[in-house]
Amino acid sequence: MSKPTKRTRTSIQIAEDLVKMTYEKSAWEWAKVLDQTDMPHHYEITFAALVSTILSLVLPFWIVTLIVSGLTDLLFESPQAKFI
Repeated sequence: MSKPTKRTRTSIQIAEDLVKMTYEKSAWEWAKVLDQTDMPHHYEITFAALVSTILSLVLPFWIVTLIVSGLTDLLFESPQAKFI
């Protein structure tokens, strides 16, 4: 697993910037602001967590466990797969 990247702003400052963006900038400018924000832009884990959460709401636990475990082992390295 890689070392954490030192950030120029705290997570609270980044969250405040994102909230301000929603009322200070037009929606057309949001992509530019998000691209320039000092945060990771790897959405694979976020997407996997979202999908597994949605599956857990609509399917029985044992089915979700089979699907999510199989897919995460196939698509992610061990630490990320265990996290999801």
